[in-house]
Amino acid sequence: MNTEISTLENNPDVQNNITKNEDDRIFRLAPIALLEIDQDGTIINYNNSAKKLFSKVSKDPTELNLLHLENRESKLKLSEYFNQIKNSTSENVIQVDVKYEIEEGKVITFLYKFSHYFPEDNSELKIVAAVEDISSKKEEEQYIRRYFEEMQVVRDDLEERTSELALLNEKLRQSEMQLEEINKNKDRFFSIISHDLRSPFNSLLGLTKLILEDFDGFSREEIKDSLYNLHQVSEGLFNLIEDLLDWSRIQFNRIEFEPKVFNLYEVVSSVVNALRSVAKDKNITVVNLVPKNCTINADAHMIKTIIRNLVNNAIKFTPKYGLIKISSGFDIDDLIVSVEDTGIGMSKEIVNKLFKLDSKVTSSGTEGETGTGLGLLISKEFVEKHNGKIWAKSEREKGSTFFFRIPVEQEEI
Repeated sequence: MNTEISTLENNPDVQNNITKNEDDRIFRLAPIALLEIDQDGTIINYNNSAKKLFSKVSKDPTELNLLHLENRESKLKLSEYFNQIKNSTSENVIQVDVKYEIEEGKVITFLYKFSHYFPEDNSELKIVAAVEDISSKKEEEQYIRRYFEEMQVVRDDLEERTSELALLNEKLRQSEMQLEEINKNKDRFFSIISHDLRSPFNSLLGLTKLILEDFDGFSREEIKDSLYNLHQVSEGLFNLIEDLLDWSRIQFNRIEFEPKVFNLYEVVSSVVNALRSVAKDKNITVVNLVPKNCTINADAHMIKTIIRNLVNNAIKFTPKYGLIKISSGFDIDDLIVSVEDTGIGMSKEIVNKLFKLDSKVTSSGTEGETGTGLGLLISKEFVEKHNGKIWAKSEREKGSTFFFRIPVEQEEI
């Protein structure tokens, strides 16, 4: 008997059968779903865990062919895999998600982990697969994906709202700056109304009252002097009102910008002629050094106003027998105009305040002439309408030179 047992134990066929039975038992009782599949995609064997798993899709595993699935995406993936392994000698594990529709609108997903090998006896290719239900994992992934998508929407919305808030803050800042500018304009306007406009009216009223009260007592020469003074006061008042009207139109953006080609020399000549009598009273020589053929494309009214204000300012602060020169030149695509005088000059501190609305810089001229400083502010506005720049250079007792620079070609606004 013992000899028979020993013979059986040493018999290779018996040993192979024992090993095969053990493998089958392990295969059948494995805690994970295992399948054996042929090269055509048909499931030819499965274990208990696989039977339980496939009950979720109401299918007997052997009734399934992996190459004839209803889900097109899964079918394409598996067809690609089976085509690859037919000519492959590698034994790599490949994972494929397979979707099954268990009822309308509801899908569960199985993860197949395929492995294939050629047995030692060179028999037909063997394909095995471990299968697990990853539906819950997929749902979690979808939940997480949706969560992050929703978070991205919230983030984008927050960024958009932040941008809108930044834009509103910028508009608010600009509104505050505009309000501050309006308040400065209002303060300057009331300052002019309360002082600068009242003074010439007081002079007019005083002179006319004096003449009316003692007209018969005035000599012909005294009447002439009084009329001259009335004319001077009236002319100053007219210029002040004209400046105020220009300035108010600028503030309300009611001045049209109308560039056109014109002769600069002729415009400067008209300004010099208009101010000739004022200059003559102080024996001041005003020289037009602008080339006679100088033509530019700009707003003629604004350029004339700028030059008139600068020349008038130069006359005011230049003593008797002084000299004022008006020149022009070109720098690449820009025109530069200068008004130079031999007047009393200014300190650096005053020069820095000249074109600032919140810095009132007014002083009496060499013959007691008064002013408001509005002319320079208007000139600055008109120069900037041309996308240009205005500035001054001066030194006490050595005169001043005012410059403005504008592009030669202007576009209508």
